[in-house]
Amino acid sequence: STLVLTVCGVAAFVLLSGSIVLGSAENKEVESKEPIGDAINTLEVDALASLSFQAKNFDVPAGINEIKYVDKGGSHTLVFAEPELGYVNLAVPVGTSVTKATLVENKTYTIYCSVPGHREAGMEATITVGKPGTTKEAGTATETPSTTLVAPPSGAKTGGQSENDPAAQSGNSQGT
Repeated sequence: STLVLTVCGVAAFVLLSGSIVLGSAENKEVESKEPIGDAINTLEVDALASLSFQAKNFDVPAGINEIKYVDKGGSHTLVFAEPELGYVNLAVPVGTSVTKATLVENKTYTIYCSVPGHREAGMEATITVGKPGTTKEAGTATETPSTTLVAPPSGAKTGGQSENDPAAQSGNSQGT
């Protein structure tokens, strides 16, 4: 009987040890949370009634970015496809509309609306991350024009010459 108890004790010990080792070797979900610290950039993403964002790609610098989700019509969410940003779950018009995320240099992230049917309808975009502080215009959509054209003054001819008297346009009160 002592031999049976010893064998049962050893077997129990081996089984218990194996379950502890296997338990610690299992894949664990990525724990992610909003970063602590100041954002170096603010990215504004507009949720449009047309089931889209204002752009298909956004350029941002690497580091902590604040993401502001703006309601431009309808009920929408903004989530990341990447598990490390699984905590991001913005919603408009009701819900959390601002968060921060640490975005890694030279990486591209996918954002989308998780409302059923919205992603399939095209409400998806990418965020392309550059070097810290080196994007074209940090936090902007790449499809948005970056310059504003100014209309020529009234009376201007092609070639840049005006039909008006040149003396009237100069700061010279004598007309020369």
